[in-house]
Amino acid sequence: MQKGNGGEAQQAKHFKTLNELIAESNNPEAKALKQEIDKVSEERRGLIKELKNMERLMGYKMEEHRAITELLSSHQKELEESKRSIGKLKRMKRNLEFAIETEASSLEKEKALIRRIKETNTKLDDALMFIRLERKMNNIKGDIESYNTRIQETAKKVHEYDAKLDELYARMRSVLNIRRSKGQKQGKKEKPQPRQMPTINLEDIAVIKKKVE
Repeated sequence: MQKGNGGEAQQAKHFKTLNELIAESNNPEAKALKQEIDKVSEERRGLIKELKNMERLMGYKMEEHRAITELLSSHQKELEESKRSIGKLKRMKRNLEFAIETEASSLEKEKALIRRIKETNTKLDDALMFIRLERKMNNIKGDIESYNTRIQETAKKVHEYDAKLDELYARMRSVLNIRRSKGQKQGKKEKPQPRQMPTINLEDIAVIKKKVE
């Protein structure tokens, strides 16, 4: 049994790398093909790197969109009230500011008007926060769609490079007059790994709210 294993190990040592086969053949066409294979492989690796980066960025956008969506869903009533009251609050603020300039006949009345303006500003800020969150959510949705389109286009290019490499390796085998055995691999192609989705906790939602203010 041990002898058999030793024989298999000895047989495995006889397999030669593509570079060794090309060097032994001293075939100009094989050398040119190898240069083209290296060039296409390098460009493909660049696409894979770009693809991974876009998937990572889209993952963050998707998680941020989910967090804002959940936040707005839990404050749907406030969002609807904000949409209805935003115009009214802005008009009220303008009227109060005008009243200070024209109707503040005493210091006490002026202080009362200033207090009402501050209260109106607080309500206006709260209303605008939900409006801005909704606007930001829609913008993020557009970013996600853009990333998704670019990812699909890049993935298509990667498949085109795969087909090109298959063609080049087939030509190389023909030039070197070698057959591809079942256990022999023509070249290692890096495949994009499944995207790991980031997570956002409740503290992150508070940060998102601050971003839109």
